Amino acid sequence: MLKRTIKSSGLAVLPRTGHASNLEEPELFDRLVLDFLARVDAGRWELRDPRSISTSTTGMTD
Repeated sequence: MLKRTIKSSGLAVLPRTGHASNLEEPELFDRLVLDFLARVDAGRWELRDPRSISTSTTGMTD
């Protein structure tokens, strides 16, 4: 739902983590957040290519 609704949303997958990814992989989490903030501050966080919007996060269908 969020992917279809928020056209500028992004997705980061942190392998081997659960609901506390910031505690389980703090360096990776911090790097992703800092990269996001730097891109927003620089005006480089843009809308996704419309072709990337599917009905599923994984791209799989029922």
